[in-house]
Amino acid sequence: MIVDGSGRTIFATDQAWQLVREYCPHLPDETLPGDLRQWVRRNPKSGETFKHSQSGDRLILRCGQPARWPGGPAGRRNGNGNRGRMVRLLRLEEEKGTSALKKLGLTVREAEVLHWIAQGKRNEDIAAILAISVGTVKKHCENLFIKLGVENRSSAVVAAIDALRIE
Repeated sequence: MIVDGSGRTIFATDQAWQLVREYCPHLPDETLPGDLRQWVRRNPKSGETFKHSQSGDRLILRCGQPARWPGGPAGRRNGNGNRGRMVRLLRLEEEKGTSALKKLGLTVREAEVLHWIAQGKRNEDIAAILAISVGTVKKHCENLFIKLGVENRSSAVVAAIDALRIE
């Protein structure tokens, strides 16, 4: 997601908007929550994060380096000869059910892989969804199988459901 200094969105992927809508369903489409806009206006440093929590899950926004965005009315030359306006890249990350993950001993990424396994996705599909390599998906599978004490995908899903059901 790319935002200007006032917190107005310049560009965002469909996946970024989907995450914002999940965490802020009461907002109109393509609108950022007020606390996030205030955070952007404060001009956070590169690498600084903003966290929005909802029922045990967290949406984490990580601020990137400022850059100049050309074009549009704000792209005209200003007094010092520069073009464009200053913008920030925000990287959105989701952290699901951290208490459940601790109980299972899985990392956030291993839990994401397990979620997609439970949805019937192949390693190639999971790699595309999570924007990682197929080899990385396989490594996460190996690790979560060991942590859950199972040998295959089906058993991993059953073991996770059983472990989370018993509270």
